[in-house]
Amino acid sequence: HAHFRLAHWSTMKRMSADVARPGALMDGLVAGSVTRANGTAPGEHLLEDGPDVAAKYQMNILRIDDLQQTCRIDFTAFYYWHPENGASSSSSPVSPIRSGERTASGGDGDAGKNRFQRLQTKTGAFRPLVQFLDTFEAPVIIEDSLVVDRLTGIHFGILNWVVVLDEKLELHRFPFDRQIFRINAEWINCELVPWDPSLVAPSSFPEADAAHVEVFNSAESALWQLCRCDAACTHDDGVSTLAIVARLERLSDYYIWNFVLVLFTLVLICPAVVVIPMEDIQDRFAYVVALMLTAVAFKFITSTMVPKTAYLTYLDCYNLTCYGFMVLILVKDYLLRQLTIVDSISESQADYLDGNFSAVYVSIWVLLNLIWLICARLRRFQLTWDECETENSNGMTIETVDGITFGRNEAFGFSQ
Repeated sequence: HAHFRLAHWSTMKRMSADVARPGALMDGLVAGSVTRANGTAPGEHLLEDGPDVAAKYQMNILRIDDLQQTCRIDFTAFYYWHPENGASSSSSPVSPIRSGERTASGGDGDAGKNRFQRLQTKTGAFRPLVQFLDTFEAPVIIEDSLVVDRLTGIHFGILNWVVVLDEKLELHRFPFDRQIFRINAEWINCELVPWDPSLVAPSSFPEADAAHVEVFNSAESALWQLCRCDAACTHDDGVSTLAIVARLERLSDYYIWNFVLVLFTLVLICPAVVVIPMEDIQDRFAYVVALMLTAVAFKFITSTMVPKTAYLTYLDCYNLTCYGFMVLILVKDYLLRQLTIVDSISESQADYLDGNFSAVYVSIWVLLNLIWLICARLRRFQLTWDECETENSNGMTIETVDGITFGRNEAFGFSQ
């Protein structure tokens, strides 16, 4: 479970070369599949040729589901537009905002407590139509509010969605994996323009400079870390597209201390069978088999905490290595007992070999795990971000421009 916050300030008008960067486009839902929590049909109160809209964005990554391979995000767009820029002003009645919301940030003497008024109805009010691409299910609008600045006539709006992204997770290196998530939102009926940093906005709006991306980690982001986030905005055929590429890295410490350490300890105490006399072979076998059953039971209990894949992950390989070392103890005891039975070696020689084998066994096991831990700390098990792009391409030809990745699948003839 992870929770991150991202704020991206749109800074583009049409295709200015110094700001515009290509965005990653993916096949996804049509606009008609977007639903509102209050039942309002998408596209209601929309103009065919809307005004220029300036927007800021906040994104909370709520949960990454390893089983369904989805990413649930809470996406909020803070936007404003002026009636003089292409949309008619709403004649809807207004009501004062509550005291905690109506103060202006950085305003002057005219920014009084009733400066910002919330529209009571949506009749005649422009609303941008935003379409999310490549989603697992239809996005649901949680909040759709509009505020009017009585001093300047500027309309401020907040749109909040819960969006479930459909992303294929690459889990071969679990729990040392890195994932790339792409969020693409098309503003259908308006054009995104730069945000005026000197604008007086409601206090509920975030404050940041234009063309700036801010990332906030919360206490809930226990298993994931947001390493990098690229954002770009393009404008084509009257549609502005916002593309966000979030690069996340799983924090492996949880799995090292709660999974690997337990299995390491079970294997480490296997050589303690040396204290049982060689002639009591049944007791020796019972001791080692009990440890193996404990390891199997531990894997069964924790199976719901790890992703289910059709291939071996790094953690699966470690589990199999542990089972192999335990079986090695059983093979050693069986061979030594058979050699003593046929008088190939004496009892004292068997005990000598048993003790030396246990010492070598412990030394090799500790050394291997120490090397493994050092590699994990030095991030030797993790792919580079360029390698992640290639592995997540699913057979596509990959091209990266200004941090945004494009892929072309020649077999199906579409681009992402």
